[in-house]
Amino acid sequence: MTVPPALVATARCLWQWEWQRLMAGLAPADRDGNFQRRPSEFAGAGLESQLEQALQAVLPVVATRMMSGPPEPVAPQMPGGAA
Repeated sequence: MTVPPALVATARCLWQWEWQRLMAGLAPADRDGNFQRRPSEFAGAGLESQLEQALQAVLPVVATRMMSGPPEPVAPQMPGGAA
């Protein structure tokens, strides 16, 4: 049984359309097909100050846990409360 030519043409058209959408998202290009880098979303965002704030919030918690020693071991319990 042969595949109808209209089905093949439709599938080929859809595949090319999907491929173009994929390539436009992965490697944006100008009209001539030359790669165009998108502007960075993080340029000048001041990430260093955000990192310092996060470390100041986390370090006291980590230090407190380290100073208190290792956690007490917990004995495993069987399902249903049987020991």
